[in-house]
Amino acid sequence: MDSGVDIIVREPDNGRTGLAVQVMLGGEVQPARESLAAYMARSGVYVGLLFIGRRLLVLRDTFREVAPQSIDVVGDVSLERVDGLVLPSSRDGVDAQARAWAYEATVERWLESLRDPGVVAGLAAEVRTVVEEWVLEEIRVGEIMATGPRYAPGGPTAKRCPVCLRPDDE
Repeated sequence: MDSGVDIIVREPDNGRTGLAVQVMLGGEVQPARESLAAYMARSGVYVGLLFIGRRLLVLRDTFREVAPQSIDVVGDVSLERVDGLVLPSSRDGVDAQARAWAYEATVERWLESLRDPGVVAGLAAEVRTVVEEWVLEEIRVGEIMATGPRYAPGGPTAKRCPVCLRPDDE
């Protein structure tokens, strides 16, 4: 069963996953939140990020009950004015799956960029507060990685998704 988690941040010293990230172009919040909370409970992850389009929800295990019931939304911010988090356009002829992969790659690059104090300082106050409180420490000490490949369908001869490539990957 697909966990829905697209990116994790893992501590290099002990392999503990400190942050789980689910990325969606759009969709219903509640099922996505429940899916991420279930993953967090199974994996012992205390903080989760749910990107749904231009919205970011931060989930945190409060330890008040048994997980996943103890996992609450502790942050809900708009990402409308966040540089570097551009949704892939459906007008460019790219199919929905390729756009989803592209947005996952965009979110991963944005998370990596948060290691730069200048990037964090330039965030809107509401987003900066959430990042500093719930995300930054894990990003600074952890290794950010995709949970699976972002390849176009077609088996072993498939080419990497063209909209997911970074300029230096080509």
